[in-house]
Amino acid sequence: MRLNLGGRKVTELTADGGVYDEANDRVIIGPNVRISDGGSGLVLTTPEAVVDTNTGVVSGDKGVQASGPLGTVTASSYVIRDQGQRVTFSGSGDNKVRGTLNPRSGG
Repeated sequence: MRLNLGGRKVTELTADGGVYDEANDRVIIGPNVRISDGGSGLVLTTPEAVVDTNTGVVSGDKGVQASGPLGTVTASSYVIRDQGQRVTFSGSGDNKVRGTLNPRSGG
């Protein structure tokens, strides 16, 4: 699935399946979800993604791993808002948000 959220970059989402929940205005995608942001190089892998068809918000609470040019993040849940401009990672209890930032090379 290709998500054109406005602008020049296109987000690609792949998974093993998905279900449209018309009553709740959402698409539940999974398992084996991979979300690749065409603009930033960020790639998220997660068991499930829920797309709110009214707001365009993509979220999941079954764990997530993210990697890209800036580093890696592992968290319990995530929310992608504002047409992909803002990604929030959350954790609780023993499932804290963990990450590694790559230092910027050069100048």
